[in-house]
Amino acid sequence: QRSTEQVPTQLYQSAVASLMYLGTDTRPGLAFAMGIASVYLSCPTVHHWKGVHHVMRYLNSTQHVSLTLVPVNREKKPAMYGCTDADCGANGATRRSISGYLFMHGGGVISWSSKRQMSPTLSSKEAEYMALTRAFKEALWLQILLGETSKERVGTTALHVDNTSCMALAKNSEAQERTTHVDIQYHFLRHHVALNRVRLQYCPTGDMLADMLTNRVTRAKLVEVLKAICLGARESIKGDPCNTMDEKHLVDSHKTLEAGNGKKEKDIARGESNIESPM
Repeated sequence: QRSTEQVPTQLYQSAVASLMYLGTDTRPGLAFAMGIASVYLSCPTVHHWKGVHHVMRYLNSTQHVSLTLVPVNREKKPAMYGCTDADCGANGATRRSISGYLFMHGGGVISWSSKRQMSPTLSSKEAEYMALTRAFKEALWLQILLGETSKERVGTTALHVDNTSCMALAKNSEAQERTTHVDIQYHFLRHHVALNRVRLQYCPTGDMLADMLTNRVTRAKLVEVLKAICLGARESIKGDPCNTMDEKHLVDSHKTLEAGNGKKEKDIARGESNIESPM
């Protein structure tokens, strides 16, 4: 049963703002939880406050964890690649999907985002297509940045997608008749795919790293993703960092925050979910 008891708004906003600083700068695993929590800044309940407490307990048990960049074998793995995902109709009130992406370079994550889409979509294919377009715009910017700051030539960037229909839509102009209602800003992706600025690769949903940015995942999946993006212990801490990371608190925060997702649409329309790294 959902609790409608309110908590002090200023206290809740202060706590969420502090956590959002970490979610955008050093802790991509917090992005989804903070995206949900930030929607209710003007009308927080006990459920939302408990969810924020779970995030704080997770951070308290993982103070030794940090982002790391390690050398990679470029013959086996591209210098930079991205993963993009979307959770279709995630919001129960507005039915707007959540887009998420992350980019890997130097063996670690350098850019990530979890953001609620501007409008509802008619299918999961369209939701994934809109998320893919957002990720591609970030890829273009990162290509320019890396080209200006390093001597290496930045070639085609691989984007991992777990929706084959979305990939077909980005490559096949004959599907235009069935997607005339999709905003033209999302179709510029197709032009750049033809120019080989980006290469779309299918990635099974179970292996999708961006999954944690769009929906609630299991503890095992969270540990797997955090290891893959090189979020681990600093050199001064010995042992396997994932043996000491209490991801259960973070998973519980997702459950608790979503349990408090019972506000009417007019009450949450003012809130926006937008957690992005400074890159």
